[in-house]
Amino acid sequence: MQLCLIVFFLGIKVNTANGSILIAGILIQESSDTTVSIENLQYFSERAWKNHYSDSAQVYYEEVIDMAKKLGDKNIEAQNLNRLGIFYRNLDLQEEALKYYDEALKTSRSIQNKKEEGFALNNIAQIYHYQNLHEESIDFYTEAQTIFQEINFMEGLGYTYTGLSAAYSEIKNYLLAIELINKAIQIRMDLDHERQVTISKLNRGDIYYQLGNLEAAEADIRTFLDYALVHDQRGAVSTYGKLGEVYFKGNQDEKAIEMAQKAIELNVSHPNSTGMVTVYGLLYQIFLKKNQPEKAMQYLELLSEAKNAIDEEKTKNYLSALMIQKQKDEIAALNRENLLKDKNDNFKLWISYILTILVVVLFAAFFVYYRSFQKEKDNLNKLLEQKIRIQKQAEELDKLNLVKDKIFSILAHDLRGPLHSLQGMIELMNQNDLTQDEFKSFLPLLSQNLGNNTILLENLLTWSKSQMKGMEANFKTFNLFLVIENNFSFFQKSNYFKGQKLFNKVPDPLMVKADKAMLEVVLRNLISNALKFTSKDDEIKISCLLRSDGTYTISVEDSGVGMKEESLNKLFGKEFISTSGTHQESGTGIGLLLSKELIEKNRGIIWAESKLGLGSTFKFTISKS
Repeated sequence: MQLCLIVFFLGIKVNTANGSILIAGILIQESSDTTVSIENLQYFSERAWKNHYSDSAQVYYEEVIDMAKKLGDKNIEAQNLNRLGIFYRNLDLQEEALKYYDEALKTSRSIQNKKEEGFALNNIAQIYHYQNLHEESIDFYTEAQTIFQEINFMEGLGYTYTGLSAAYSEIKNYLLAIELINKAIQIRMDLDHERQVTISKLNRGDIYYQLGNLEAAEADIRTFLDYALVHDQRGAVSTYGKLGEVYFKGNQDEKAIEMAQKAIELNVSHPNSTGMVTVYGLLYQIFLKKNQPEKAMQYLELLSEAKNAIDEEKTKNYLSALMIQKQKDEIAALNRENLLKDKNDNFKLWISYILTILVVVLFAAFFVYYRSFQKEKDNLNKLLEQKIRIQKQAEELDKLNLVKDKIFSILAHDLRGPLHSLQGMIELMNQNDLTQDEFKSFLPLLSQNLGNNTILLENLLTWSKSQMKGMEANFKTFNLFLVIENNFSFFQKSNYFKGQKLFNKVPDPLMVKADKAMLEVVLRNLISNALKFTSKDDEIKISCLLRSDGTYTISVEDSGVGMKEESLNKLFGKEFISTSGTHQESGTGIGLLLSKELIEKNRGIIWAESKLGLGSTFKFTISKS
């Protein structure tokens, strides 16, 4: 008997006498009419979309997707996979969103649903844009553009042009960005989509601002502000801040202050922490410019509070995602347990019937008993296997707890330390206990600590994702020489650099095939490690050697302090090994462990060679293009 989906939302009474089941506010009834079921499924899909911003939207989408799979309607399945991805994107859970977008792309392609395929490509491109992978973002947007042009779907094309414009703006191709956003505006005007037109003009205003065309930027931003004050007052808070930045850049400080004050007033009734980061940052700059340090520091403190509120919200969303996944796993385990219990109950009932027959026919009873004995033995073996699996799961949980403890240790010590130092200095300045000369003397150390946090945080997040088994290598061909050059340029401007001599001995171009983002992390860790254990005028060079198996060996060599053999043997083990640098730089020991994992995910190996006082060389293998 097929399941027919009839939808009622929370608040409707459920008649349990007719066999209906209420799951998260959704009433599912049995029916033999498949056509009616699919029609009701479409109706429910649209109702779920109207409740997109409610807390229960995730459950609605998951149930629609599940029922679409049962009824074989891949069009509704692809549509709601895209929408569920948008739900997670709005919570800033980008990896979870990307998982559903990828599934939506595969499903839509399997049935040649060009519209949903284009939306999935747009959504994936947007996530890559958020992750600053602009070249990848442009590739996906361009593919979506081709599809929407092929099926003449102008609404989708409007979203694509808007996304492409933002991506090209990030790589500073402003003229092309303006051309693309103008196309999006024209399409949305033709479709009479007022909100989307104003949003596109707001995006164009941002581009004009980057180009220095402040008059055009003001006009476009004001267009969106007029709309937002009526329809989206939270958005108006952010827009006041943007308009204030335009006035500040045009040296109209009083107008900028006026916009900021309006944002502050509106934020009381329509809170927007992200928008207030712009507003408080603007006021800090204005009063710093006006030589009013007390007011400037007041807004700097408010800016810090707003950023902390955003960070807390992101952390809450991340933990919520982990909890959701945990609940899914627990439900799956419970279903398996119930299924096993049902099987055991049926087995016991069957045995009871056989025992009744035993009273009548002894020979038949003996034969049945022997079979039951064999089955019982099989069940014991299965239970033993299940016990072994449970033990393995317990070991994995212990490992995850160790990972958690290490993360919390790093967060509590290495990340909070520099922030507490900054907070202490601000309190001393507020109390007039710290002179300007003393403040300047502390700045280099404080800057170094905060600068070290950048790579530490990147390592921490990447390593955590790896430990949770949520990271796979995305192999692409790229020029390794340029990646090394970019990293050298980055470190020469950082606090890791002490005047060492950096040499890129890799030929240009050197095309390799690997996950570019992972290799970036490995190179940053090895270069920062070399900088840590060298002094001014020491040499650090990166070279390559073509191996007999067709792969490259990449070497990061330094002429620094080197290490003892016993320390060398502990590298790349299971423990976190940390040693102070030549300027007593601290570390967590996570960098080399992470590098080993990332190289192995790229089908390579990593090792080190060193002698005390003669420098160190870290080597890893990577595939040719």
